[in-house]
Amino acid sequence: VPYLSFGTKENRYAIDGRMISTGEVDLADLQLDDDGKLRLTVSTSETTGNWLPMQANSNMVIVRQTFHDRRTEIPARLNITRLAGEPGHDTLTLEQLAGALSRGLGFVRGTAETFKGWVDMFKAAHFNQFQIGDQSFFQAAGGDPNICYIYAFWQMAEDEAITITSRVPACDYWNFQLTNIWMESLDYRHHPVHLNHKSARMTEPGQVVIHVTHEAIDGLPNNLVTTGHSQGVMLLRWIGAAESPIPQLDLVQASGLQP
Repeated sequence: VPYLSFGTKENRYAIDGRMISTGEVDLADLQLDDDGKLRLTVSTSETTGNWLPMQANSNMVIVRQTFHDRRTEIPARLNITRLAGEPGHDTLTLEQLAGALSRGLGFVRGTAETFKGWVDMFKAAHFNQFQIGDQSFFQAAGGDPNICYIYAFWQMAEDEAITITSRVPACDYWNFQLTNIWMESLDYRHHPVHLNHKSARMTEPGQVVIHVTHEAIDGLPNNLVTTGHSQGVMLLRWIGAAESPIPQLDLVQASGLQP
C-alpha cells in the first residue's frame, strides 16, 4: 500500500464548511499482525496497540488509501465493530429521521458551496499558475496534515495546451489530478487524467514534466487530457515531503508539442 491513513473528524460542512481534525494516524505509525492485518481502536481514551484518537464531538472516520495502479491493486477491506454500548437497535422515530435527512441535505449543500467557493478563489488568485496557499485553510476542510496541497485554476482554448514542470522532492508519495469547476475528478475510468510517482515518467532525476492537452498526442510522455472541459482545477499533492516545490505552469500552443 503506497499510503494509508485514518482520521477522525468533526464534520461541520452543513454549518460552516469545515471538517475539523480530531485525530490522525497513518500506516507508518501502525503495527500489522503476522498475517499483514491491521486492528485499530478508535476511542476518546488512549489504548494499547494501534490507537486513533477521537473527541466527544467527533462524528466521522475518514480513510485515505492511495494506489500506484488501481487496475492491479486491491482496495483495503475494512470492518467496524462497536466495542461499547448496548447491543441491538433503537426504534427510529419520525423526528430522528427528519433530523437525519435535514443534516444530509445540509452536508450536500455545504459541500457544494465550500468547493465552489474554493474554485472562485483559485480562479481569482491561482489563474493558470500554482500557488502554495494556506495549508491550514485546506486542513480545516478535512485535509490530511501529512499532505501539502498545491492548486491551480486552469483554462485553455481549443488550440492550446498546458505544460507543468516541477522538481520532485523526496516524499512518501505524490500525485497530480485534473478536476472540473466543481473540483470533481475528471473521468479516470476511461481517460488519463492523473499521474503519480509510479506512473509518471521523469525527464531527469528529481524532475517531472506533465503535458495537459484536449486530445491525446501519441508518444507524448505524461500526457493527460481534459475530457471535453475547457477549464477546471489542477491539484498536486506532496505526501510526507520535507519540502514543497511549486510547479511552473506554462500555456503553450498544442501544435508545438512533440513526442
